[in-house]
Parts: sequence; C-alpha cells; structure tokens
Amino acid sequence: MMNLLDEELQKAFARCKGLQILKIELPQSFEDSIVATQVEVQKTTMKELEQQAERIRQQTNVLVSEAAQKITVIDASASAQVYYLKQLAQATAKKNTLGIESWVYDQTRKVLNLTQDEFSDYIYLRSIQDNDEATLVVGIKDAIISVNPSN
Repeated sequence: MMNLLDEELQKAFARCKGLQILKIELPQSFEDSIVATQVEVQKTTMKELEQQAERIRQQTNVLVSEAAQKITVIDASASAQVYYLKQLAQATAKKNTLGIESWVYDQTRKVLNLTQDEFSDYIYLRSIQDNDEATLVVGIKDAIISVNPSN
C-alpha cells in the first residue's frame, strides 16, 4: 500500500517515506468473516492438538502393553528357572543321599561280614523292628494272622 502511494506521489515529484493507518472502517460483514475465519483456524488447530494428544495417549498405551508383556515373559522365564533349579537341587540331594546310604550299607555289610542275601534279611528285620505298629512272629509255621486296624 505504501509502495502504491509512493508511486503516485512520484508523479507529482513527492515521496512517501512512511505510512501510518490510524483507522480502517470495514463493513460488518467483512469483520464477521474475519472473526469467523479466525475461529475456524483456532478450531482446526485445536482439533489437530487433540489428535496429537490422542496419538500420544495411544503410543503410551502401546508402550505400557509392551512393557507388561515383557514383564510377563520375564516372570514366566524366572519361574521356569526357579522350578528347574529346585528340581535339580532335589534330584542332586536325593542322588547324594542314595549314594551315601549305599556306601553306608556296603560298609555295614562288610563290618558284619554278611552276604547280600543275609544283609537284605537284616535290613528287612530292622525295618520291622523300627516300625512301632509292626509285629514279628517267629517260629510258627502256617500261622494265621488277623490284622485288626484300631486306628
């Protein structure tokens, strides 16, 4: 606008070095149109920001789901490892116990100078003797034993 004014003034050998507009009177329909346009721009900006916020919420939900899935996998893996190690420890303990028992039985058999069959009979009789509810009947042939559980 200032350039157009300057060009017209140059025809009259004058120059426009500055221009200040103090008041512009626009018809009400123009002002209403400008306000409506600005309102629409603000609505559009608001919708874009709402969409961006929703996108961020969805991305956050995806990250939370992925983290929960990883936690579940890690927890299951840890539980499986605990179970495996527990079973391995129990099996190793059982193996060691059986190995020591076997060694002790072998040493006992040698000290008592018994054969395998005699030692088996010895173990059998000891198990009866150690059982408080067992009764050993010796020297009776063709005996009929009646068991009456009192418990």
